[in-house]
Amino acid sequence: MTTFKFSNEDQTLTIYNLSSDTNELIGVGDCFVPANTGLPAHCTNIKPPKAKAGFALVFNADTNAWQYIADHRGEIRWNTQSRQVQEIYALGDVPIDTTEKAPTSDFDLWDGAGWVRDTQAEKDFHIDAAVREHKERINLATDRINTLQDAIDLEMATDFEVESLKAWRKYRVLLSRVDTSKAPDVDWPQEPSIA
Repeated sequence: MTTFKFSNEDQTLTIYNLSSDTNELIGVGDCFVPANTGLPAHCTNIKPPKAKAGFALVFNADTNAWQYIADHRGEIRWNTQSRQVQEIYALGDVPIDTTEKAPTSDFDLWDGAGWVRDTQAEKDFHIDAAVREHKERINLATDRINTLQDAIDLEMATDFEVESLKAWRKYRVLLSRVDTSKAPDVDWPQEPSIA
């Protein structure tokens, strides 16, 4: 990692400190080297070239030379397959299948140049949600109707419960007429009061 030569005399040298995991230049300083000893770990006395914006200076121990490695650490990118945001933590080129452009919706697809909204997927999502909500509303209405009908059948119903049964039956009929294919613009009927 160096052009250092052992000496029988003490030396003071300028050294370039390296990150222990990336061999990236992290600082420069003077180092006292006692006679018949070597340089400390993770440093070199080979002077690096001038820094370049967007690159880290990394010492290649195999070639005993400095090299520029792209440095995108801290940048935020979006995965073009999953639309998930990711921060870059390592030196090197940006990960493939990422872009600096943020998607604008959960329904965007990457077309190689930009995000394009998949309107059919969006429509299908809203229809599926409306179908689920429709089923939940029908089930709730049916449960209320069954309980109120029990009260009437057992001659235990109050006047309010008799009126509530009519309101819930009307609500369930109106629900049966709801067109979920118009989602997300579904015109839901007003649920009866349970007070």
